Amino acid sequence: MKILVFGAGAVGSTIGGMLAHAGHEVTLVGRDPHMTRIAASGLKITGLWGDHHVTTLTTSNSIPDVTPDWILLTVKAFDTEAAAKLLAQRFPKDIPVLHLQNGVGNAELLAQALGWPRVISGMIIIECAPASRAASMRPNPVAESTARSCSGVMAPNLGR
Repeated sequence: MKILVFGAGAVGSTIGGMLAHAGHEVTLVGRDPHMTRIAASGLKITGLWGDHHVTTLTTSNSIPDVTPDWILLTVKAFDTEAAAKLLAQRFPKDIPVLHLQNGVGNAELLAQALGWPRVISGMIIIECAPASRAASMRPNPVAESTARSCSGVMAPNLGR
């Protein structure tokens, strides 16, 4: 399955990395230097789900010319409206968007741009810690994430 993770910071990269580890084709869209490190050296995930070094991720700083089967949106809540407009312009109307974010009102902002049938609301409580400052200053550092705890709920927006 082709998956686009839009807003690939700590949470998005960790979930995207685990999806890639499970065999999915994952493209992470996020900011540098995180995306550059993942592209160069892969993503090291440790903790709750074991120890993994994922090297099959594709990374970008902007939406690449791919058509995913679904989109995982993990931007900060204050970026939701802009992300929704960008995704609505770029992708066909039949691609579902699962958003895992903090805050209230994100589903409504997404639905305004994408339509309720495409929006899948989710909540995830996860502690993801990026690599320490010392680790990130090593030559050719690997992007790292440590997942210490996780619980989550996904609920399609039924009846909308």
